[in-house]
Amino acid sequence: MASRGGLFRRAENFRGGSVFGAKSLPRIVRIHSQPVEIVPEGVLFLMSNKDRPGMVGYVGALMGRYNVNIASMSLSRDAAGVAL
Repeated sequence: MASRGGLFRRAENFRGGSVFGAKSLPRIVRIHSQPVEIVPEGVLFLMSNKDRPGMVGYVGALMGRYNVNIASMSLSRDAAGVAL
């Protein structure tokens, strides 16, 4: 599955999905040009930012301040240094 839309305030982006295994478990496998593996369930928080020191700590502290539990976290960046 693939789709195009207006995620992250970009004029156009690309998302891709697939189904894995005998139990047909869905996964989001691509956002923009970035390969990801995301189980599409519950609340998902996706953000894009410039890759620089301290961003992970800042976001974690901000979420903690509002009592938001981070059950899983995945990081990636493109060649231009934009992190997803």
